[in-house]
Amino acid sequence: MELALYDRQYMLAKEHKQLIEKDNVFIQTNNIISKANSITREYINIAFLLSKISRAICLFEATINDIEDKKLNKTLKKLKKSEKTLKSLLGVSEDKCIRVWQEVFIKSPDLVQQYFFDEALCIDKSNIDIILKEILYHVFKEIEVKSVEEENRLKEFLLVMKGMIKEVYS
Repeated sequence: MELALYDRQYMLAKEHKQLIEKDNVFIQTNNIISKANSITREYINIAFLLSKISRAICLFEATINDIEDKKLNKTLKKLKKSEKTLKSLLGVSEDKCIRVWQEVFIKSPDLVQQYFFDEALCIDKSNIDIILKEILYHVFKEIEVKSVEEENRLKEFLLVMKGMIKEVYS
C-alpha cells in the first residue's frame, strides 16, 4: 500500500516537473518572439526615419544652394544634427537587432523560427554576426525600395530575411 502511494506521488511529481518544463519553454519562446518583434521594429523605424531625413537634407541643400539665409542655414544644421543622432541610434539598434536574431538562430527553440518563418532555417552559426549585419542592410534596402507601408514592414522584413537565408546563407 505504501509502495503504491509512493509510486503515485513519484509519478505526479514527474508529471508536474514535465509541465513546468513545458511552461518554461513556452514562456521563453514568447519572450524571445516579443523581444525580436520589438527590437526589429525599432531598427526598421529608425532606419526609415534616417533615410527620410537624409533625403530631406539632400533636397533642402539642392533647394537653398544659391540662397544665403541664416534661418535656412540654421534649419539645415538642425537637420544634419538630427541625421547624426539618428545614425548613432541606428548603430545601437542594429547591434541589438543582431544580438536578438543571434539568439533566435542559436539559442532559441525551433518554435521561435517557425513562428517567424513557418519553418526552422539552417544558417551558418560560425559567421552569424557578419551574416546578420549583411542581411539587415540588404533587407532594409529591399523594404525601402519597395516603399512598404509601416504596418507591413516587419512582415516584409521577415520574408526578405527568409529568402536571403535560404538562397545565400544556408
